[in-house]
Amino acid sequence: MGIGEFTRIITREIRHGLQKREAKTLSSADRTVLEKLDQQGFCLLPQFKSPAECASLRLELDRLLSDSGTKLWQSKSGADRRIFGADRISPLIAAFFQDPYISHIIDAYEKSSRKTGFTMASHISFKEGNTGSGEGWHRDRADYKQTKAILYLSNVNENNGPTQYIEGSHGFRSVWFRGWRAGLAPLETRMKDEAVEDYLRTNKSE
Repeated sequence: MGIGEFTRIITREIRHGLQKREAKTLSSADRTVLEKLDQQGFCLLPQFKSPAECASLRLELDRLLSDSGTKLWQSKSGADRRIFGADRISPLIAAFFQDPYISHIIDAYEKSSRKTGFTMASHISFKEGNTGSGEGWHRDRADYKQTKAILYLSNVNENNGPTQYIEGSHGFRSVWFRGWRAGLAPLETRMKDEAVEDYLRTNKSE
């Protein structure tokens, strides 16, 4: 990475930090969600959709996965099957993508109403040798914010799908300084298990 790219990223981070959120549009509940996103990098919203809504979406996902005309991505182990841009081919999934509350929170968190995105619908099965969603530890991007809203359609446990996330690893200090202390290259997006263990050990006191 050149000095120009580094300067551009630093400038953008400073500008973003100085921007203020529109206070009049944020409820106390919204602020709680945003505080957790700022501090932890994630926020859990239990029962965001009803069991009936989740059941309908599961049936829709199964329908799309079984349709020979659907373009799928599949992991090497076969455990992870994905449909990128599922909101483009399913009105039910499009309703989640267009959810006004999610859009409201993302606008406030990113301090911008300009978004480019899609819904990735996926089905993960428990299989020996599966290295996890995305095939190992990774960041989708390290040079700017990329916010996700993940909706689980069935109950998950350690065997079948909850996202593994290192709390606070989204922050500027984590990407640049904590990662550097653990031997990660600037803006590194894929990490081996050993590198993640070094990261956790090196930053244990923070």
